[in-house]
Amino acid sequence: MELLTRMDAAKKLRIGVRTLDRRLASGELKCYRLGEGPRAPVRISEEQIDSYLRKKHSGTEINVHEQACFVLGR
Repeated sequence: MELLTRMDAAKKLRIGVRTLDRRLASGELKCYRLGEGPRAPVRISEEQIDSYLRKKHSGTEINVHEQACFVLGR
């Protein structure tokens, strides 16, 4: 199991770090905290990211980022 930093996970998901933080805070994405306290480093497993993406893409809901990629042809 490979663990990614917040920055690496955000790049893989193509979202900002603050958006990633909101997903972590809401529980949409799970993470591992390395230590105690609010400033402890956080790591996200690739399995969690893959599971999150499958869940998001399995529905018919299209978020703003996906709409922008569609319009821009990416």
